[in-house]
Parts: sequence; C-alpha cells; structure tokens
Amino acid sequence: MSIIEEVMFDWQGLDLLFVQYFKTFKKEKIEALILGCTHYGLIEKKIAKFFDHKVKIISQGKIIGEKLKNYLERHQEISLNLGKNRERSFYVSDFNKRYQQIVSFFLGKEYKNNLVLVKID
Repeated sequence: MSIIEEVMFDWQGLDLLFVQYFKTFKKEKIEALILGCTHYGLIEKKIAKFFDHKVKIISQGKIIGEKLKNYLERHQEISLNLGKNRERSFYVSDFNKRYQQIVSFFLGKEYKNNLVLVKID
C-alpha cells in the first residue's frame, strides 16, 4: 500500500482500503495474518482493530528484531564493534521535506542534519 509508504496512517480512506484488501479474509474468519511487507507493521494496530482483535497478527519486524538481537548476543565480536550512542549519518539518494518527515517518523526523531545526499550515476 503506497499510502503506508507516504506515512498517511490517519487518512480517512485507509479503512475503506482495509475493506477492499481484507474483506475475503474477514469473511473466511482467518485465525492469523502474516504481514509480509516491512511497512505493514506500521499499521499493525489498525489492522488488528479492523479484525476486532480476533486475528493473530504476525509481523516480521518483531521477528527480525528478535533474531538480530539473538545473533548479536551470540556474536559478541560484532556487537562490541558496533557504535553505540554515537552520532549517526544517513546517506540518501533523494532529499526533500517530505523525505525528511518520513525518515524522522521511522527513526523516531528529527534527522535533517544527519542526512547526506549522494549522487548516483
């Protein structure tokens, strides 16, 4: 859903899209729904609400996070070399106000001074 990529989670039409996307699943009374695209996790709560919280929602974001944490715990040599509590820079191929809003949303704080524009030939 490009609506998610545009960070339009409060768009009034989102519920109508849910009806279109999920009506068959709701009719079939599914037990679980796997959110296969990474950005679907951003609307996981809204999807759960659409299904009246009666469908188990499986989001890969949580699974990947847990797997990465487990991997780093088992591979201390990598974990010890990770920079923690340092300033971060993000290299981007596009840079505009909307992009800044999206990056800030995903990362939880404003990063406009940490975005470095790179040219891709």
